Amino acid sequence: MQQFWRRWQQLSNWQRWLGRIIMVSCVVIGWQAWQHRPDGNIHLFVPAIAGNSVLVQTPNAKQIIIDASTDPVTIMAIMGQRLPFWQRQIDLLVLTSNEPQQLSGALALARSYQINLVLTPAFESNPVAAELAQALTQQRSRVVLIESGQKMTVDQVQLTILAAPQAQSQAIIQLQFGAWHSLIGLNPSDQVAKQLTVAANQCHVLIWPWSRGDDRLLANRCGAQALIYSQGPPEQQDPRSYFARGSQERRLLHEKLDGSVHIHSDGQQMWLQTHAQP
Repeated sequence: MQQFWRRWQQLSNWQRWLGRIIMVSCVVIGWQAWQHRPDGNIHLFVPAIAGNSVLVQTPNAKQIIIDASTDPVTIMAIMGQRLPFWQRQIDLLVLTSNEPQQLSGALALARSYQINLVLTPAFESNPVAAELAQALTQQRSRVVLIESGQKMTVDQVQLTILAAPQAQSQAIIQLQFGAWHSLIGLNPSDQVAKQLTVAANQCHVLIWPWSRGDDRLLANRCGAQALIYSQGPPEQQDPRSYFARGSQERRLLHEKLDGSVHIHSDGQQMWLQTHAQP
């Protein structure tokens, strides 16, 4: 130690500053690596953001994103917070709608991250879709049309398309990790929702539009422990009046009241945290 100190004293000022910068950088990188290390659990993050988006991290830190909201700036900021700066890869991006406004967040991601696989409805002829298709082509992403009944597994997490996007209706998706299930319907139509058949497996988390009248029926059918309401059109009633009815069967959450929601599971048990906006 004394020998190291003597050598340090012999260095010039610029060499000492360079040494300090290197040491601080190593500490920062080491801290980020520790914070973002894989923990063997699945993590779902439902951010309080314009439009809808669900960010999924698999047990070995693979990244799945279901939609990317209508706010490109905010979704990029959230990705920067949730991923270490050196991780620039998204393993699977699922788009449940091809409307230009819904694709704006996906375009921002494609410009900054390498996306390995994209599950999407056919792109329509509009400038946003054209730019997104070009960006995906340039980075050689695999693009697959989304269809009902599709199943794929990313690092022990199975994703099933229960209902593909249709006119005025976004896709309905099921996620499974071990015995844990989540059902995600960000904005399905009434007709598609009524036709939905829920598997016999339990659905621990249901993510569903809060303004719909069939939410409780579906939550009861799949045995949901928590119901997270996705954003509804601004002209709809305030969620506070909707929540006045309460629930003894499950926890009800809405981003306007509870902020962002973080769920993680080891495949058996589930933990849920909320992060209300200041």
